[in-house]
Amino acid sequence: MNSKISHIFPALLPTTIHEIVFTNRILTGSGCWAIKQNQIEKIIPLNVSGVVSKTCTFETKEGNPKPNYIDMDSIRFNCKGLCNYGYEYYKQIFVLFENSKKNYVLSVYSNDVQLEYILNDYDQFVDKKVIVEINVSCPNINDRINGYHLVDIGNMLEKIKKLNLKNIQICLKLPPYFEKEKIIDISQLLNKYTDIVKFVTVCNSIPCFYGNLSKEFCGISGNINKYISIGNIKMFRKILSDDIAIIGSGGIQNIDDVNEYLNSGAQLVNIASGFYDKDNDCINVEKVKREFGWSCFF
Repeated sequence: MNSKISHIFPALLPTTIHEIVFTNRILTGSGCWAIKQNQIEKIIPLNVSGVVSKTCTFETKEGNPKPNYIDMDSIRFNCKGLCNYGYEYYKQIFVLFENSKKNYVLSVYSNDVQLEYILNDYDQFVDKKVIVEINVSCPNINDRINGYHLVDIGNMLEKIKKLNLKNIQICLKLPPYFEKEKIIDISQLLNKYTDIVKFVTVCNSIPCFYGNLSKEFCGISGNINKYISIGNIKMFRKILSDDIAIIGSGGIQNIDDVNEYLNSGAQLVNIASGFYDKDNDCINVEKVKREFGWSCFF
């Protein structure tokens, strides 16, 4: 094994989780470069095992006015407000992946009144096992963050269970937790639903208030998130059922960060805002090449 391959190990190892094959351990994160179809088309050729769509709502949503994103290098503030083109737009993008070894992960907003319709419709639309990420942690709109409320999650999972989905594997995108007791409570709840919840993403950006954006309520992403996420992952892995896989997310800047996540209990990772080219609203390919340092990524 040459030094480059040795360095990226185990990030490039293939794996199969709940009947879904991943060619390596890296997925993109929702939002940063997956709002438009032409952005997603540019990601497909890259050596990632899957692409996560922008979190969508049933209807098109414009989001918050600018300024809604501030990049301070190692810290980023985001109050974009779930701007997206609506469920039908992201549903049809699945077709682009039918002849690809890449996975397409549809991300949907948990508070959408049409959530049950979306899940049932998409389950009938796809022809294989797929992941649907349910975002229970969006920090940049004014709605209640369901991921902090056991009753909200429990009620949602009860409704989903009654749908008897055949092809969809549910992934919950969780917020960061700052109390051990909350992680214990969430884990014990999710352990009752391992028949439908197969993945969790740990974790979304940190909810906060920041006055220099068009909306005060926003999310922080960047380097600080890595340490919070890895701490959450280590605690979840102690309590969460082994039947639920963990996707690590937050503050990933290079291949060493990826391996640190994998060594902490995550089976997969999301690379997200650290590789966002805000000027061109796309993935920063040159930064990925530089920070990851592996030509086989392209």
